[in-house]
Amino acid sequence: MKCDVTFLATDFFNIDLIKNEDNFIEHFVFTDKDGYLSIESGGFLNSLKEVKLLVDFLFENSHFPLELYNDLKTIIFDITGLKNNIITVEKLDAGYPGWLEETKRENTMSEYGMLICYIGYIQKNIAKKRLLLIIRYE
Repeated sequence: MKCDVTFLATDFFNIDLIKNEDNFIEHFVFTDKDGYLSIESGGFLNSLKEVKLLVDFLFENSHFPLELYNDLKTIIFDITGLKNNIITVEKLDAGYPGWLEETKRENTMSEYGMLICYIGYIQKNIAKKRLLLIIRYE
């Protein structure tokens, strides 16, 4: 089952507003003063195992983050404690072949772009109080 992966950097959140997709969009999705989207989304992974591999890769972490909510359709993880460990673009370049090998994903511009966008979003929003990883199953 495919997982839609979304990162949300925020100073305030409410689980009830996030778990409902319509409420999430209404309260958390907007363009900031610099013209950037308030979330980073658009990456689909094939399983929760791939999500764990993504967290391990992006944050050089071997511990899965704290699960805040799970209704088997939406899972919300608090990855605030990992945000300062986000890899650099240089580490992405060096580790990308390993990412492809471990996940068995295709080497495409979309794949590489997804990872670059996640890294850039987290680096840009590093000062936010919370960083959440939201998984929605299709």
